[in-house]
Amino acid sequence: MTPPTDFSEKRGPIAWMVHNPVAANLLMVLLLVGGWLSLQSIKQEVFPDFERDVVSISISYPGASPEEVERGIVLAVEEAVRGVDGVKEVASRAREGYGLVRVEMLTGAPEGLSGCAAGSEPHHDTAGRGRGTSDCIGGAQANGN
Repeated sequence: MTPPTDFSEKRGPIAWMVHNPVAANLLMVLLLVGGWLSLQSIKQEVFPDFERDVVSISISYPGASPEEVERGIVLAVEEAVRGVDGVKEVASRAREGYGLVRVEMLTGAPEGLSGCAAGSEPHHDTAGRGRGTSDCIGGAQANGN
């Protein structure tokens, strides 16, 4: 069997475009303009908005051993943070002269930890103060123990 040599009998979109080149070019231009207009209306963000569900609290206690940092500061911060509504998990780490408490919040938890204003991030520090205080970075201030 030999394939048919008369291409005029073929039907389909490509055969139609071969027989109607002006219409095919107009269709191509229409698709390109539609794509360009759609591209202009797409919302594009370099830094999308998102909610942070994790808060890190760093504590500086110069000259203290890890045990002193844990007993004197980290445990007190953990207790205070566990009393806040919406806390899912609290994890801490004590090192020489430094402590870190990581607080994971529940999704949809009330904003503001330790009385900080919405959108601010709490930062706890004891360096040179003799007692713990909470400074809300980017927001209002609140006192803590």
